[in-house]
Amino acid sequence: MRTAVLLLAALASANCLAAQDVLLRMRPPQGQVTHYLMTVETFVRGGPMAEMAPDPDTPFARMTGWNTSTVTAVAADGYTERVVIDSVRLEFPAAPQLAQMMGQMGDLMAGTVTESRMSSRGKVLGADFTPSPALRDMMGQMGAAPGSAGQMGIGGGAERLNLPSFWLLPEAPVRVGAVWRDSMTVALDSTGVGSGAMRFAAAFTLRAMQGRVAVVGVDGTLGMSGAELPTSLAFTITGEVRLDLAAGRAASIAMEMDGSTPTPMGEMPMTIRTTMTAR
Repeated sequence: MRTAVLLLAALASANCLAAQDVLLRMRPPQGQVTHYLMTVETFVRGGPMAEMAPDPDTPFARMTGWNTSTVTAVAADGYTERVVIDSVRLEFPAAPQLAQMMGQMGDLMAGTVTESRMSSRGKVLGADFTPSPALRDMMGQMGAAPGSAGQMGIGGGAERLNLPSFWLLPEAPVRVGAVWRDSMTVALDSTGVGSGAMRFAAAFTLRAMQGRVAVVGVDGTLGMSGAELPTSLAFTITGEVRLDLAAGRAASIAMEMDGSTPTPMGEMPMTIRTTMTAR
């Protein structure tokens, strides 16, 4: 009897939360430290790399990274986050012949720092990227421009263009089942990447409220075009974000990108799966 009563109470509470409007915001406290485990798997679906990776269901490459995020400043409409790459492991399950040549790149990435200025709706307003000393030395040896081998900032351009982070929160409170749409276009020359533009557009759905965790679905597209690209880059993006409203941060992210990217040898179809979990 007691179990049945508790179950009914839990169901009633869940139904109550589902019927309420909720303001979805990223508002972590200053000094908050979060450790993230991130995995990125790339699957090659054909094209010029097909012979090297004949099994499309085996990841061509897998990157596993451990990062530490620290909230260094908080404002009324956002915050500043400093993310340090603690360690990275690179694997090539479908192309083990690349492991020895490319595996050391993971060691070079450790110590790299990204400091991002975020809005409370999840938009990146600006970012400074500082490579690790080892990665900076390698970039210099490869002929990188003097400024790009040190700290690289995209603050002004990013603040003006509001770079997307693939999940954007609604302006007004929403309830379970609500759908909102958002899109952003980024001029690549404003970020120092090159000429052209990148556009992200998506529909977002509040799928569920699990206590103070909001489950948000993402269904969108990412496109990139420019004079320096032989063809336009196009991906579809689907996934889910679990937003911990009590902590003011993402508890987990799971995204899948399907599409193709141009290479000097032709179009390369691929799937990129990314997962990130707060530890």
